[in-house]
This record gives sequence, C-alpha cells and structure tokens, in this order.
Amino acid sequence: MSTEQADMLHGVGAADAARVIALGSRVLVETGAQLFDLGAEAHDVFLIERGRIALTLPMRIGTQSEDVLVEERTSGQMVGWSGLTPPHRFTLKASAQIDTEVLVLPRWRLLEFFDANPHVGYVVMRNLASIVGQRLQVFQAMWLREDAAVRGGPVFMTRPRIGWQAGVLCLLVAAAAMAGGARSQSPASRSQAPPAAPTAPAPTSASRCLRRPSRTASSRARPATRACRSTARAAN
Repeated sequence: MSTEQADMLHGVGAADAARVIALGSRVLVETGAQLFDLGAEAHDVFLIERGRIALTLPMRIGTQSEDVLVEERTSGQMVGWSGLTPPHRFTLKASAQIDTEVLVLPRWRLLEFFDANPHVGYVVMRNLASIVGQRLQVFQAMWLREDAAVRGGPVFMTRPRIGWQAGVLCLLVAAAAMAGGARSQSPASRSQAPPAAPTAPAPTSASRCLRRPSRTASSRARPATRACRSTARAAN
C-alpha cells in the first residue's frame, strides 16, 4: 500500500504522509482474529495495508446473539477512528476475514505530530470527517432496508429523502429552543394568570333601538301621522 492509497492521508504531501506512516507499527491479524471489540477503549487507529477487516455490530436475534455485518474495509482504508474522536471507545467490532496486516497508529503520537504540523492534522481530520459521514450513510441505508422489510413496502416510500440524523437534530434544536423560552420566563410571570380577553359591553336599550327600530313603535307612529295629515286638509 502506498501513501496515496490511504484514505486518511488524501491531500497530504508525500513527505508528510511518510512521516505519519513512520509513527506506526505493523501487526498481522490472522483470519478470524479480533482486532478490537465493541465498547473497548480506543487508544489507536488502524490503517489496513493488506487483507480485509469486517466491521460488525453484535445484536440479539430471538434467543441468540449474532454479529451483523455493517461494512468491510480493505487495503488503504482506515478503521478504528474512535481512537481520534471522544469518548475514545470503539463503536463496532472488528475482525479479520483473511490474514490482514494493519498499521497501528497510537493516538498520542498522532496528536503530537498534528500539534507540531497543524496543516497535516487539518487534512487528516477532514478525511476522518468524510469517513464518519460514510459510516452514517451505511447505517441509514441499513435502517431504511429494515424499515421497508417490516412495512413490506419499497425503501423509497418509507421515509422522506432527508436523513434520519437531520430529523433527530431538528427535534433536538426545537426542544432546546422551547426549553430556553420556558427558562426565560420569571416565576412571577408564570404564576400570574394571563389577562382576560376584552369583552364587548352589554348592549343598552338605546343602542338596541338605534340598531333595530321597534316594529311596535313604527306601527304606532303611522296612525298619528295620518291623523295629522287629515287635520291639515280640513283646516285648508
């Protein structure tokens, strides 16, 4: 494996990449042997020089426990990135499918080198972010397939096209905003009852008359008007 093939060293100059490689030591992992276990402390990261590593997630299916394959990593690819990301515990189980040679890079040596050469550390951590993003896509695809199997429908009909991580993030942001708004209210303001909405005043008898004349009053006025007209004609 050349330094140009290593995914964690993409964009790093040849001289600096060789210095990073020199920080590690080579270890042979025999077929079926375990490289690291789920939940174990991650003190190192591993760069596969030849062979194949299976990353699995132990799951209980019925009454038995099985290792569900998440992805396979081959020559030039990095495994065990939890060694560079807190809380520094492996999130999957890694084992060799065939005889595999890996380069073991201790975290403390890498961090010392990155402190002295921040331009290299920036590129490596950018590559690491890309590797983590690919892992999230793998988990999303697995989740969609499982959901489609349960529902019995096609994958693209089960969820919107945005990732479930984005949906969870939106929910967390919304919950934080609601919590912040609740904390901003003082205890006194929360104990006071909200002011009652203003109500329209009860209509008076005069306003009722202005809005709707009484039929009785208008009917009484008509005979009086006729009587006045007849009196005027008689006087003429």
